[in-house]
Amino acid sequence: MRNVNGEFFPGNLEYYVNGDYLYCCPVCHKKYRGKGAVIRHRRYECNKDPTFECRVCQKKFKQRSNLYTHVTVVHKETVEKLRRGWSRSAKSGRLTRAFFAAYQCERCPKRYTKPSSLNFHRKYECGKEKTFKCYRCLYSTYRAADLRRHFVGKHRIVGDESR
Repeated sequence: MRNVNGEFFPGNLEYYVNGDYLYCCPVCHKKYRGKGAVIRHRRYECNKDPTFECRVCQKKFKQRSNLYTHVTVVHKETVEKLRRGWSRSAKSGRLTRAFFAAYQCERCPKRYTKPSSLNFHRKYECGKEKTFKCYRCLYSTYRAADLRRHFVGKHRIVGDESR
């Protein structure tokens, strides 16, 4: 791959610098100020359908930040209703991450921001009993790491004592 000045760049590079010292997508030639923006563009936007959907009007966006801006500007009244009654984070003035999650389980109402989280949910959580249980209280979870964190945080138990 070569930039506009004819300088050679390795073929596996995901971006290149054009004559204006802006980074460009090698596929669609959209320009960016930083290489991180090009990498994000290639991963989530370039030739891809939008994955972040507004749960109020079903409009779709390629970036979660654009969805957030849309919801807080266009659906301001809905945001205020959420802040008044739904969740702890909504009451504190922020919308929950689940509100912006793009990946929904087809078997239950749970939503996730990453496909890997949805896949974990499908495989180990959805419709299944929590397998890790605290022997000191009623806490139970799907993940061993969450149980270890519970032991440390709630019971001040660390290491082998937690077994």
